[in-house]
Amino acid sequence: MEQQDQNDPYRIPPNTDTPSSNQAKAQMRQEILDRIHQSRLNNELAVDMARKKRVARIGWSIGSIAAAVALYLLASHFLFQQKAVAPEWVVISNPKGSVRKVMLPDSSWVWMNAGAQMQYAASFGNKERLLELNEGEIFVEVQPDAEQPFRVKSGELNVQVLGTSFVVKSYPQLNNIAVAVKTGKVAVKQQLNELGALMPGQVLQYDAMKKTFSRDTQEVDEMASWTQGKIVLKQAGFDEIAIAIENTFNVTLQYNHNNFKHCTNNIRFNRQQPLPEVLDILRDIQHISYTIKGDIVLITGPGCNQ
Repeated sequence: MEQQDQNDPYRIPPNTDTPSSNQAKAQMRQEILDRIHQSRLNNELAVDMARKKRVARIGWSIGSIAAAVALYLLASHFLFQQKAVAPEWVVISNPKGSVRKVMLPDSSWVWMNAGAQMQYAASFGNKERLLELNEGEIFVEVQPDAEQPFRVKSGELNVQVLGTSFVVKSYPQLNNIAVAVKTGKVAVKQQLNELGALMPGQVLQYDAMKKTFSRDTQEVDEMASWTQGKIVLKQAGFDEIAIAIENTFNVTLQYNHNNFKHCTNNIRFNRQQPLPEVLDILRDIQHISYTIKGDIVLITGPGCNQ
């Protein structure tokens, strides 16, 4: 055999592969293929997870929007129902220092004393005639209607009549509600409890604190004399007299309530009298001293011990 020159550049190198080297190459090639395959799987998995997240976000957004819409519709329906059911009220307030006469939709008349507030439903007279006295004093002349009794509600008391004239007096500061009948007949209830019927000249006094009541007779014309500009109070507590003066002259009386809580007096005055003149009357019957500072009246005195 002819030998090749070792320095011949065109020499074909001898085949040096052995079985062990071939096996190592095959193993390396397989590992490379396995890595490529795993990389593809990882990429596909990442893409799939991203797609699912997008779908989940879209689904959550749609679900949230649907829930919000449902909640809005439910709230709107509730508010609509409330608006449809809740009556609209006509509220009438009378400022201090004046008496006001108001005609109701059923042609009944109401005199409102100074500082009084009342209200009635806009549908007054359609199904019922209900007047609510929130505070103060009113004198009512009811238009007769046998099919629709006239009711006045003040605190826990309900007054029901067919056609009559009467006074309702209710001041939260006094914890007392008074009902007096001038003409006709009036039924008085304390919530569901019947307190009885009142005839002309009869007065019912209800103690809102003690949940008790008493009946008496009195000149109702005097009780309602404020409709004519006159104030007549008999056996009235000092707080009640103070409220009458405050409402008549649109002032505020400042005094020690505890000192005067046991005081009761009779007093008469009218709206045409000047404030100092009325305070002089109070000074003479209650032995007080007073100082007027604008619309504030400072009252001092020994009061009543009992």
